[in-house]
Amino acid sequence: MTPQDSHNYLSLAGDKRAVANRRRTMSMIVLIVAIFVGYAGFQMQDVLFSPDLEITSPSDGATVTGSVTIRGVVSPGSDLNMDGYHLAPAKDGTVSADLPLANGFHVLTFEAKSSLGKVSRVSRQIVVQ
Repeated sequence: MTPQDSHNYLSLAGDKRAVANRRRTMSMIVLIVAIFVGYAGFQMQDVLFSPDLEITSPSDGATVTGSVTIRGVVSPGSDLNMDGYHLAPAKDGTVSADLPLANGFHVLTFEAKSSLGKVSRVSRQIVVQ
């Protein structure tokens, strides 16, 4: 092997290491950007979407006797109101309350509001006897 061959061999080995280092660096940059974009997208759901609101009780069209049992789930951190009553959700978003209502036909309107002001509404028509 001549000195020239030895120099070319070392040059090629150095080039391979440099290419491998550049690939590793680019892979890390791509990974960091992907994590950042994913996290930002997850956090943007509060800005882009209304809070979840599901009222499981009373069902629409129900006839109830005495007090009305309210059960449901809202997005954690949301406020929930029903026709002037503030219903305090648990930390996990579950809601449970018993409310006395006068006999007769009622339209109950539930409104969940996120910390950023987005609103979801659900209505239930019930009869109290």
